[in-house]
Amino acid sequence: MATGLDGIPLGNSTRGGYTRLASFMGDYPEVAIFKRFSSLGTLSLLHMQAELEVLQKELQEQVKVDSLDPNRARYDLNWQDLISSASCDDDEGSRQWEILQKITKLLHDYRKSLLQQHELYKIASPAKPELNSLRAWMEFEHMGNIWLSGPDRKIWTASPLAELICLRPEAGHGAFVRFIGHKPLQWYHHTLGQLFREPVYLSGTEY
Repeated sequence: MATGLDGIPLGNSTRGGYTRLASFMGDYPEVAIFKRFSSLGTLSLLHMQAELEVLQKELQEQVKVDSLDPNRARYDLNWQDLISSASCDDDEGSRQWEILQKITKLLHDYRKSLLQQHELYKIASPAKPELNSLRAWMEFEHMGNIWLSGPDRKIWTASPLAELICLRPEAGHGAFVRFIGHKPLQWYHHTLGQLFREPVYLSGTEY
C-alpha cells in the first residue's frame, strides 16, 4: 500500500470499517476520539442513587421488624449471627442479609461509576484540528475510505466537541494532523476530490 508524507497509508481501494479505523487510531493516538455519553453516564448514576435510597429505607425498616423478634433481634448486634441467617430456613430471617448484599454490590458499582465519570470529565476534548483531520481521513477515498452504516455512524460528525474525548490529547498535532494540513491535499479534498466521491458521508446522507 502506498504511503504519503510521514508514512500515512494511502490507496485504500475498498471501503473500510471498524477494523481499519481501530488500526489507524492505534497508530495515531492524537485522533483516537470517542464520545463521552455524559448524559447516559449521569442518568445511570441517578438511577443507582435512587435504588440505593430505596434499599437504605428497606434496610432500616427490616432492622426494626427484626428487632421485634427475639430470634432476629441479634442480627443488628452480632455480625456472625447476621451471616448465619442467610442459611436459615425462615425466609424472613435472611431478609436483612439479602438487602445488605444488594446494597454492597450496588454501592460498589455506584462509587466506581462515580469515580469513572469524574475521571472522564478530566480527559480533554479533542482540538478542532485533530477532529477535522480524523473526519477528512475517514471521508477521503484514497485514505481511510471509512463507510460505517450503523447507528454510531454520525458520532464524529454530529457530536458537539465537548461531548467527545481524546485519549491522548497531549499527542496532538502529530504526523497525521500535519499531513492532513498539507496544502495540496486540502486543495484536492475540497476541489477535485469531491468530483470522485459519492455524495454520501458517514451518516449515509448527502453531505
